[in-house]
Amino acid sequence: MLGLILIALQTPSADLPQFPDNLKIGGRLMSDFHFGSGDDSAEVRRARIRISGELAPDLDFLTEYDFASSGDLKELSLRYSRGRDRFRAGYFRQPFGLENSTSSNFHSFLEESSMSSALGTSRAAGLGWRRAEQGSAVQMGVYRSLSPKTGESPDQSWSLNTRAVWRPVVDIEQGELVHIGVAINMAFPDDPVEFDAGPGIHLAPKVVSSGLVDAAQLLRLAVEMAWIQGAWHGSAEWMQVNAALEAGGSESFDGWALASGYFLTGETRGYSTSRSTFARTDSTNAWEVTARISDLDLSSSGGAAAQMLSTAVGINLYLNPNTRIILDWTRADVETRDALDFISLRFAVDW
Repeated sequence: MLGLILIALQTPSADLPQFPDNLKIGGRLMSDFHFGSGDDSAEVRRARIRISGELAPDLDFLTEYDFASSGDLKELSLRYSRGRDRFRAGYFRQPFGLENSTSSNFHSFLEESSMSSALGTSRAAGLGWRRAEQGSAVQMGVYRSLSPKTGESPDQSWSLNTRAVWRPVVDIEQGELVHIGVAINMAFPDDPVEFDAGPGIHLAPKVVSSGLVDAAQLLRLAVEMAWIQGAWHGSAEWMQVNAALEAGGSESFDGWALASGYFLTGETRGYSTSRSTFARTDSTNAWEVTARISDLDLSSSGGAAAQMLSTAVGINLYLNPNTRIILDWTRADVETRDALDFISLRFAVDW
């Protein structure tokens, strides 16, 4: 071993493996506690490590892995930037809808709405392109489903995705934004699919489901709106999935969500024009109150309990731009059972 070290020290530096320029290591840690319907529970919701760096001018890479209960690869991609255009290849989330596209670091609530979690897209292997202007943005890509645990494509499912955003008003420094967007995703699954959702708590069981749907083609549609006016912010989204069945005919599932928040201490919620999503809020010792209502309808020929109305109110404490404490009350009303109520607490930090 000592001999190998001496040889390495005498080797010209140009012959040694070179680390990427500007190598960065980051991550996020989110610890949740839930009290309410059923058993009380706690979990490490996310424990991720992210490594990124520059491989060449305008070319960088990003890899992120979650060591929490899911134990999944979250991203592994190469990104090439040219002016306002960015090209991406690898494994990453398909951009679809506002809430579904926003990083969990910047969500106002512990979890996405039931609409977004049931009808939104997931991560996949693919090729993507986006172009962002001050007043508009377009994202397009082609994807193939991929297991984050095995690195294989289990059902050979392909999808095409487009998201377009228009910002008629955008001046984040002055606390003003109007955001309007649409998205289309067309997928071709090889195996039956199921759409389901829980009451907005990660550990809680799925309480509504479409049942297995033997679809030859899935067409997802999304319409999104968001606004920021000083300390106020809000969003409205609608999603629909139309399934063309192998046996003929079709089934349709849809949902909507309305959310709003207000910073009691006067801050403005962060927004990224390049990603067209909510982003980091640069604030310290800031208090935010939030409210959301979401409706999901998964009624189908094979489903049982399929309709759910979810409401949530919360309060967020921003200790600094990277550290938050989130307290949510969530209620889910399902047509075939008693309402579910939860009080949830999260300690979150990212770096």
